[in-house]
Amino acid sequence: VSGDADEALEKLKQTIDADTVENAKINEQINELAAKAEPELQKAFSKLRFIHDTFDLRRNAAALNDKFYLKGFIPEKEKDRFDKLFEDMRSVSVVYLPPDADASCEPPTVLKNNFLTRPFTMLVEMYGLPEYKGYNPTAFVAITYTLLFGIMFGDLGQGLLIVLGGLALKKKLGAKISGLVTRLGISSMIFGTLYGSFFGYEELLDPVFENIGLDFLPLKVFKQTNFILITAVAIGVALIVISMILNIYIGFKNKDYEKAIFGCNGIAGLVFYSSVAAGLVGTLIFDVKVMSTPFVIFLIVIPLVCIFCRTPFSIAVKYKQWRLSEDEEKMTVGNFIVENFFEMFEFLLSYVSNTMSFLRVGGFVLSHAGMMLVVMTLMEMCSAAAQPFVLVLGNLFVMVMEGMIVAIQIIRLEFYEIFSRFYEGGGKPFEPVVVKFTAQTE
Repeated sequence: VSGDADEALEKLKQTIDADTVENAKINEQINELAAKAEPELQKAFSKLRFIHDTFDLRRNAAALNDKFYLKGFIPEKEKDRFDKLFEDMRSVSVVYLPPDADASCEPPTVLKNNFLTRPFTMLVEMYGLPEYKGYNPTAFVAITYTLLFGIMFGDLGQGLLIVLGGLALKKKLGAKISGLVTRLGISSMIFGTLYGSFFGYEELLDPVFENIGLDFLPLKVFKQTNFILITAVAIGVALIVISMILNIYIGFKNKDYEKAIFGCNGIAGLVFYSSVAAGLVGTLIFDVKVMSTPFVIFLIVIPLVCIFCRTPFSIAVKYKQWRLSEDEEKMTVGNFIVENFFEMFEFLLSYVSNTMSFLRVGGFVLSHAGMMLVVMTLMEMCSAAAQPFVLVLGNLFVMVMEGMIVAIQIIRLEFYEIFSRFYEGGGKPFEPVVVKFTAQTE
């Protein structure tokens, strides 16, 4: 740099301009060269990527004498296509064995679901895949999740927008998420029709039901609050009972008698929970004295004793004789009583907390109606010109905020109140060996 500041600045600008022009020419040359060499570069990259990814297979190869062996899993439906890959390779032999033939290899899990339930696979995978030949809960999740979402977020107009949004964003969201959103939107439309709610207008569908002759519909949320809350608890009781039945089925299938018969979610737990629920409903709602002495002894006390002594009872059933497990042999009578007492207290507390947790289903029905009431009130307070904007913005706000909260709350109900009673993840996903030809660029 020489001269005064203005002269030096002018010289630097000239240098920068010249370098910029030269840089543009070089970039143009590079682009031309890249366009000419692109086919060869693609071939070279693909070849290198193929060699790189297949080289990792050496970890799964075993060498013996002049041969090497590869062992893995393929879906049964791919067997014929897999055979064709080796038709021209006479030196290669393919042997098929049952998935559980080798105890050292854990078979992977592939969930098989139909068109209606397939989008809900992501929720099951989020919790954990079942083990091979384990119970696939996707259909159960699809039914319960869709039902609960519709109940908690019932609005005919908003549900229609959710359906249209799911269909419109199929390319960006993917088929699974789009299908999930679409199904939830349809459920919201169905229950929104039962509630008579259309973008917050609670009286709009009344003439339709009057013409049909259904006097008990639409369901007025604020006028039937007690009915909604009681129904929410009843839904929770029903889902917990179904979860216990599934647990009993899985327990007998796996010959786990402690789980199927004497566990808190087995036959003993089912009898106890159902009996207490029936007794409370009969006494508090129908004013029928169900809690007689024989009822309490045989349907409440005896199941509790079975749960308390579930481990020795299950061993006696399994081995046809009374004997203790290794842990119980080291345990004193006092320790056994104290440990099982606190576990029993935890079981009883879970029955109550899990059942009451379903009150949130009714709570969100009221919450949704309350938020839309606020939107309608704000709209009436505004001028005629501003009312359409308030209505649109209010509905969008409720759809986004409450829709996300409801979706998350249902996942919580599924995982904690339902899955915890019968489902155990831990399965290994089936991940085929593939060559990833995607270039990693910056």
